[in-house]
Amino acid sequence: MQRRVPFGVALTLDEVRPGVLDVLARLDARATFFLAEVDGVLVRELQAAGHGIGWRTESAHDDLVRIAGRVVRLHRPAAVPRSYLDAVRFRRHRYDSWLWSIDENELDSVRDRDVVRVVDDVERAVALVRSRDLHLVAL
Repeated sequence: MQRRVPFGVALTLDEVRPGVLDVLARLDARATFFLAEVDGVLVRELQAAGHGIGWRTESAHDDLVRIAGRVVRLHRPAAVPRSYLDAVRFRRHRYDSWLWSIDENELDSVRDRDVVRVVDDVERAVALVRSRDLHLVAL
């Protein structure tokens, strides 16, 4: 079973596209970014804006550790754990691994505690979540 957030809806993105941070700032919304590549300036900008930051690649993990000065456990696996051994590996490393419960094309069925993977239209995702009186949370 896919994990769910304790309350609210978490919007997650696998990359920071141009303009996304401006849209989120204008809407006063928070999201969680799972990075494959890390830029120190971008990480500090995400942190200052209150966004969640995780990693998708080992190199991004290492870079985030150097920047944050601590182990960053928020993680989106490159592939769904397909075996018990995958799950054990995540647990052994104490990764806080998150996939998503719905994709942005399923936003019409969004409900409390969903984790939404957003690829294209952040503004639409925020509007649909808020139209259902749900709160946005960063992981």
